[in-house]
Amino acid sequence: MLLFVDIISGDEMVTDAYQMELKDDAFYYIKGEFRQYKSDDVDDSAIGGNKSAEGEDYDTGVDTDTTTQIDVVHDNRLVEVFFADKKDFIKRNLKGFLACVKKSKADKGELNLDDKCSCDQWEAGMNGLIKKHILSEFKNLQFFAGESGSEEGHVACVNFIDDKPVVILFKDGLKEVKM
Repeated sequence: MLLFVDIISGDEMVTDAYQMELKDDAFYYIKGEFRQYKSDDVDDSAIGGNKSAEGEDYDTGVDTDTTTQIDVVHDNRLVEVFFADKKDFIKRNLKGFLACVKKSKADKGELNLDDKCSCDQWEAGMNGLIKKHILSEFKNLQFFAGESGSEEGHVACVNFIDDKPVVILFKDGLKEVKM
């Protein structure tokens, strides 16, 4: 199993247990599903309960609250963050995040920071892809940071395509870790 972690914060963002599609060699699209989760889902055996001794029909009479969440968001403990508009998103997250991605690519030898032409070409290409995948859909997106809630790190974007949640992550903003 592969775990994908944010290159900045180290937060776990997703695993390869989900259906992932790489688009434009830059963004992972991860298909999610809405699922029901109990807010106080506690294993009775952890507090001394013994379901078999109490009988199959034993009912505590207490209703547990359930919430409906996107499985990818819930299972990876992503935290919703908010941006006022595109400018706010670009200022508070995207500029700094892309600078870190650029440095990471340079550290891996995938981008030469001394070659202005190649850097400009990478930036222009990335800006076009960001407009296509993120900014053009901005009003329809929800945003989630990793468990630490760091807005400076990788922010997952959730769009709804054919009424299904799709989590969008920057490929180069993730590090693969084998589990």
